[in-house]
Amino acid sequence: KKYVVELMRHFELHPQGHGIHSGDIGHGTVPWPEVSISQYGKEAFLEWLNKNKDVPRLWYTHCSIEDLPFIVNQNKAKVIHVYRDPRGAVVSQFHFYKNHPMLGVSEALDMDSFIDLFLEGALYFGDYFDHTTRWINESGKVLGNENVLSLQYEDLVDNKVDCMMQLANFLFPTRTLHKEDAAYIVQSTEFDTMKKEISNNPQTFHFNADKFFREGKSLGWQESLSMEQQEKINAVARIKWQDLKTNY
Repeated sequence: KKYVVELMRHFELHPQGHGIHSGDIGHGTVPWPEVSISQYGKEAFLEWLNKNKDVPRLWYTHCSIEDLPFIVNQNKAKVIHVYRDPRGAVVSQFHFYKNHPMLGVSEALDMDSFIDLFLEGALYFGDYFDHTTRWINESGKVLGNENVLSLQYEDLVDNKVDCMMQLANFLFPTRTLHKEDAAYIVQSTEFDTMKKEISNNPQTFHFNADKFFREGKSLGWQESLSMEQQEKINAVARIKWQDLKTNY
């Protein structure tokens, strides 16, 4: 997701030597503030902000609206919110939790138990349904409707060109994304292409690509969840997302 945005920035003006030119999507070019600060200290993040103050900056976060940095609200930064079918989110998070070395998850944790935790909102990032609802239904009130774009992960995978044009119009409304540039972005962000490039040249991407680049499919959860597990998740989604302003 963030690689698509970063490649779009590639067609803006950046000095040579900037991480964007080498395709780096790690914390050195696209930091995760709440993790970067906890692991590397606040000064390291402030140093990154200062180093990149004269170019478009990009970072990603799992923050709720209430926890967004004050400066984002004041400067009307562009915010791209990506959400996912909860069945896909469950499977993705399950493997993330099991593979992340710092979370200390028991090897005995199975999918049924994890689904219960997910549906109870008892995981590290809180209640996925409430988090998504607030972002889709309330972020425009906080940041301004013109400054927030919500996209589904499944569309980014299956309808990449359409999403890319939405992103281009949202981020750079006064510029035109040419067809050859669009084709380059589509080809460069194919799952297998990205995994191979990051495996060969991880730069500041600090996760193991073999573990954290699993499938890149929009419906991969169908192979991982039983019908009973799917319906259990759907039942909660129907209740919690009944007022969601989306076509889910």
